[in-house]
Amino acid sequence: DFDFRLVHPLRAGARAEVLFRMGSLCERIGEAGDAVDAWEQALALYPEHRGAATALLRAYEQQADATAVLALRRRLARSAADPGEAIMHWSAVGRAAAPAPERRAEAIEAYEAIASLAPDDLGALIVLERLYLASGDLERLAEVYGRIADAGSGPALRAEYLARRARLRMDELG
Repeated sequence: DFDFRLVHPLRAGARAEVLFRMGSLCERIGEAGDAVDAWEQALALYPEHRGAATALLRAYEQQADATAVLALRRRLARSAADPGEAIMHWSAVGRAAAPAPERRAEAIEAYEAIASLAPDDLGALIVLERLYLASGDLERLAEVYGRIADAGSGPALRAEYLARRARLRMDELG
């Protein structure tokens, strides 16, 4: 076992790079557990280290650790400087969480994040529609109907979703 404390005197970014390389070396020699430990420590020291994040994500996926994969993807999405990268990670979280009713809140968080980064993303809005329908959150569903109408690619779609929102509001009034 490598004593990772040996890299302590270096700056955080440099220590993270050393830990990333040590993790890569551990991976090559078949020490997957040590590799994961090194990459986790690299990210703890320097959360922006994309090489360590990518390697750790790959390792979690190989271990079929869905909880760790989703937690890391959420972390990467939140810290991404590039909206496209954030959307990629949020999409993966949403796709994984949406089918499971017990993970509906995670899916909603992911697709709401996508919709805030790309307000005209009809795909994310349509998934939100399904999620809010399933959850029974009619207030949020009405909001999504309005957002779809605003983002719609034509008058027919706009009219359809404005009508849905109106019917929903009328049902609320009784």
